Amino acid sequence: SCYAPVRPFPGMFRAMEKRRADFWGLTFNRQRSGTPHLQSFFLVFRRPVLDAGALESFFAERPEHATRSEAIDRFEIQLTAHLRRRGFVPDAFVRPCFPRLRHKFNPTTRPLDLIRRYKSPLVKAKAFTGESSQAPERLLDLVERLNPDLATAIRLEAPSRPAQPVSTLEPRLPAGMRPC
Repeated sequence: SCYAPVRPFPGMFRAMEKRRADFWGLTFNRQRSGTPHLQSFFLVFRRPVLDAGALESFFAERPEHATRSEAIDRFEIQLTAHLRRRGFVPDAFVRPCFPRLRHKFNPTTRPLDLIRRYKSPLVKAKAFTGESSQAPERLLDLVERLNPDLATAIRLEAPSRPAQPVSTLEPRLPAGMRPC
């Protein structure tokens, strides 16, 4: 569901090493539930979460899903709450300040801002299919300046991305390029 690296990952990991979080992601989202939850396209779990068996218990309680919407509702939205209830602290690399939109906002709908302002190393594939509030052409120009090889891969892949359930998507990228 993502293309990377738009920019190198080490900068994001260095920044997150300084924060007190047991698990973190690129962005929080409030769009569907109103409650902030980490978006599941990029998650990092530190050792205490892994050692506690909290992920195993979460996934054992969930039925399989077939669609992207079901994956978001049954897994993504509930995972942050599940880990918080067990005392784990979440955080997000991107902490955008959009006061008017803070109750119902999905930061991935603003990919240019995520890359320029917040130095995101990832860009969601849907940003190139019209699901973004920002122009895909401008976004591709920015990716071209930061990582020309990735821009080439996106040009080859984006027009042919099927609208399928998450579990059936297969990457079709040139050698050396892979979605994250």
